[in-house]
Amino acid sequence: KRSRGDLPLLAAQFAHAADAARAISELDAGTFRSFNMVVADREEAFFLRGLGYGQPQIMRLEPGVHMIASGEPDEITTPRIARHLPRFRAIEPPDPQIGWSGWSALLADRSLPAGSELNIPPRSGFGTTNSSIIAVPAETDRLARWLFSGGAPDRVGFREVEFEPAVAIASGAPSAGQYAG
Repeated sequence: KRSRGDLPLLAAQFAHAADAARAISELDAGTFRSFNMVVADREEAFFLRGLGYGQPQIMRLEPGVHMIASGEPDEITTPRIARHLPRFRAIEPPDPQIGWSGWSALLADRSLPAGSELNIPPRSGFGTTNSSIIAVPAETDRLARWLFSGGAPDRVGFREVEFEPAVAIASGAPSAGQYAG
C-alpha cells in the first residue's frame, strides 16, 4: 500500500482546497490504508475519507468548529467528540494574534474517562505524541499561524512555528486545521 503521507503532498500541489479535494477523491482508495483527512483554504474546507476500497468520499464542511476522530465529522456517538465538541464550541474562538489559551488548555486536558481524552496518555504503544493548532485567516493580508507541541501538550506545551505558507505548502506541511469562514 502507498503511504498516506502522499495525500497531503498531493493536496499541497493545488492552489485551492476544492481542487485538491477533487483530485484526492478521484484516487483509488484501495492503494492506501483507510484515512480521514481535512483539506482547507481561506474559502472552503473538505473532509475526505478513504475506506481502503473504491474512491475516497468527499464532504464539504460548513464554516465553524468541527471534530473528527475515526468516523464522520462531529459524530456525537464517539465519546471523545461527545465530550469535547461542545467544550470547543462553548469557548470564544481564539484570536491567533492575541493567544490560544482556551484551545491549548482543552488540547492538553488529560482527564478521564478513558476513551474520551483529547490528550491520550500512553497505553500499549499508543498515545498523543504531538498536537497542532493551525489558523488560516479569512483575510488575505494576514498570515496563517501554527502552534505545535512536540509531545503531550500537558507536558511539552505549544510553541509557534514560523514558516512561509508557500514553502510549507510546497513541502507538504499542514496547511489548515480549523476552518473559520
